[in-house]
Amino acid sequence: MARTDPEPFPNTPNTVAHSPDPMPIAVSIIEDDAGFRETLERVINLTPELHCVSVHPNGRHALAHLPEAHAEVVLVDIRMPQLGGIECVRQLRGLVPQLLPVMLTAYGDDELIFEALRAGAVGYLLKRATPAQIVDAIIEVHEGGSPMTPEIARRIAVYLHESQPTAAKADDHNLTAREREILDLVAQGAQSRKIAETLNIATSTVSNHLRKIYAKLQVNSRAAAVAKLYGN
Repeated sequence: MARTDPEPFPNTPNTVAHSPDPMPIAVSIIEDDAGFRETLERVINLTPELHCVSVHPNGRHALAHLPEAHAEVVLVDIRMPQLGGIECVRQLRGLVPQLLPVMLTAYGDDELIFEALRAGAVGYLLKRATPAQIVDAIIEVHEGGSPMTPEIARRIAVYLHESQPTAAKADDHNLTAREREILDLVAQGAQSRKIAETLNIATSTVSNHLRKIYAKLQVNSRAAAVAKLYGN
């Protein structure tokens, strides 16, 4: 059956407003739909903080050529011929450990979400996200965040609520009750400032807890922590 990805962004603005940055974030794109790929490239290059350094029509092409592009963030489609996006991310993280993959897909399947996060993705957006949302997500992930569209965050929150083994899994990793609270909020898409406000603690305290969580789970990002604790 032919894939029915959404149409490229309608009425794409000429620019997305953000403060100028003298060092644009280097972004690569892995997307097999030529029209959508070109639209993404145009949006990125019309944003002062970003610069598209490479585009790739499939995972095989990306593995062969992306490492030499020196990208910092990569937008990755999930369903592609010649190596799917999840396996591509898994292999790219081995080749370019510092690369920050963001899944950009038409699919919001729960298992795909967790499989992508376990593979090394640090963000997960649906293709119907607006250009501004995608630009914000690239900047957020570059600054250490784990962006997800609200729909994806809600799916993860529902999964956590319905998952019976959650407490047992957390205890297995020696997480404290406060650390579990923080990780639950992270899984719902909350950033450090929102977590601090919700729990009435300082932002620096949230950061300290996150460092302890990463150490206990042996991960180095929010998305990986969520995937490891709740996605197995």
